[in-house]
Amino acid sequence: MESKAPGVVKFFGEHAVVYGNPSIAAAVNLYSNCSISHSGNVTGLIISLKNFGIEKSFSSADIKALYSGYKKIEDSVSNRNDKAQRTRFTEEIKRYKNGSGIDKMFLPYLIIIGFFEREYGINTDSLKVEISSEIPMQKGLASSAACSASFAIAIDGFFNTKIEKEKLLEVARLGEIVVHENINAGIIDTATSFYGGLISSANGTISRLASDFTPDLLIIDTGPKKPTSETVGHVTKFVMENEARAKELFSEIKECYYAGIEALKEHDVKKLGESMYKNQECLKELGVSSDSLDKCVSLAKEFGFYGAKLSGGGGGGIAIAIPNKDTEEAFIKKSEAMGYRVSKAHFSSEGANIVKN
Repeated sequence: MESKAPGVVKFFGEHAVVYGNPSIAAAVNLYSNCSISHSGNVTGLIISLKNFGIEKSFSSADIKALYSGYKKIEDSVSNRNDKAQRTRFTEEIKRYKNGSGIDKMFLPYLIIIGFFEREYGINTDSLKVEISSEIPMQKGLASSAACSASFAIAIDGFFNTKIEKEKLLEVARLGEIVVHENINAGIIDTATSFYGGLISSANGTISRLASDFTPDLLIIDTGPKKPTSETVGHVTKFVMENEARAKELFSEIKECYYAGIEALKEHDVKKLGESMYKNQECLKELGVSSDSLDKCVSLAKEFGFYGAKLSGGGGGGIAIAIPNKDTEEAFIKKSEAMGYRVSKAHFSSEGANIVKN
């Protein structure tokens, strides 16, 4: 059994979404991959993380204990919008991870398969799971969400559990909750990788946007990225110290979101790009851009690109740009001379799915 799930870019609304504003994300044609097979006479579940070159075996007892420990913490959160409960969850999940004795890179997958084992009685003995990804990691392309989505859909398909899609999405999101130590983590990233196409999120509600507009994109790796938790904390501080201006910026970002939806529906690449540039200026003022991202966006303007902005948490990492075909190759050459890495991409309407049964 083999599956794949796409990476994700953020078009509008990152950071503002934390404060109840809408955001748009798009799946792109970079993929994580998962394969599941029987491992013969080897006892336990073998998980191989190909990108890291590490592999470990876990017994059914290990998996049950780990999931049981996680479930107790999850059940203690009766209201995911309550700040005190969310904070307590984060503190407890950190202690849980540090005290588990398990390499943290394996935990997301063990919690996901622990759900299947507990709820569906699957037998994880003598199985081998291999997970790999062509999505750059820790760059703002939702690599961890894509890996969790491809893993969850592969387990569902291998054991024929036939979970309803909405439920399977929530199971896949368990991986992001564990990775980011936040009960509300991964809502838009996991949904976009899971369903593909364009996804809108507001106040935790996910909507799939109908659009057959698939503009070409450039994904520009501008260098090291600060942890998302750090940039989120920076915005929190900005909001506390500049409440009135923060509201104005969030309102402007919201305008970019609605203009972006219209542009996508109308196939208006100029309007889409203008909204991207405007959203970037707001994010820059919020303090979540970086020198490397700012230089990249300025370079895109210099070469007449329709639009460019950071994507994701910011503080470095990737920028996305809608290129001008007449200047695209010259831009790539100049960018690479500046130390950036550039790859071509486009929207993917294909979400997580089985590619080989």
